Amino acid sequence: MSIANWTLAQVIAQLNTGNKWSGSTITYAFPTDAGSLYAGGEGAGFRAVNATQQAMMTLALTSWDELIAPNMQRVSAGSSTTAARGSTSPSPIW
Repeated sequence: MSIANWTLAQVIAQLNTGNKWSGSTITYAFPTDAGSLYAGGEGAGFRAVNATQQAMMTLALTSWDELIAPNMQRVSAGSSTTAARGSTSPSPIW
């Protein structure tokens, strides 16, 4: 297989599809149980992220917050969020 040789315009077109965040805040949380987050049997394998993982994810989101216009805001688990982070080991085979 040959390596793709894209022009700068093609690279930019791939990175900028025109889709963008319309709000001024992106909320996130670290749920402690699967609740209704997962479908297709994934909820059975749900694990909450630990304090170290939360700290690393918060650091990553804080770094992004410094680069992008929308503000990243952590909210309590169970709140309505834009993004929720936990882990799962899916029982179905995809």
